[in-house]
Amino acid sequence: MSRARGPAPHEQSGPAPHEQISQLAADWAPALARLLLGAVLAWFGCHELVQPGLWTGYVPVLSPTSDLAVILVLAHGWVLLLLAVALIAGIVPRAAAAVAAVMLLEIVISLAATGGLSDLTLRDVGVLGLAVCLSGIPGQRLILRR
Repeated sequence: MSRARGPAPHEQSGPAPHEQISQLAADWAPALARLLLGAVLAWFGCHELVQPGLWTGYVPVLSPTSDLAVILVLAHGWVLLLLAVALIAGIVPRAAAAVAAVMLLEIVISLAATGGLSDLTLRDVGVLGLAVCLSGIPGQRLILRR
């Protein structure tokens, strides 16, 4: 008489634990990256809105003390904040990441032109890379859909 028995201890039913972890990371990494990019943009956007005078020196061509430089910094801060909200809330995240990438490219070019390659410029290159990558990832988690 033969008894039915389950799989041997060394046999697994389903994917291995490391494969499950890899799949979980692949599924959720874009959402986490989007939330973190949104947090960075919100941080800088809020700082530009609260203390625009600290940021006017980064406006190319204009005097840091000009009213136009302050207005441009405030406008930039609002755009960063709106992009942050869109990214964090999952509202058209790829488009928001693409717009963020364009803004970050402008920042990187401006920083490189005025100060050369510095730690500040290279940090923004990394954030730019994150925005570019996020703009190309379809089907992310934690997004608003119709």
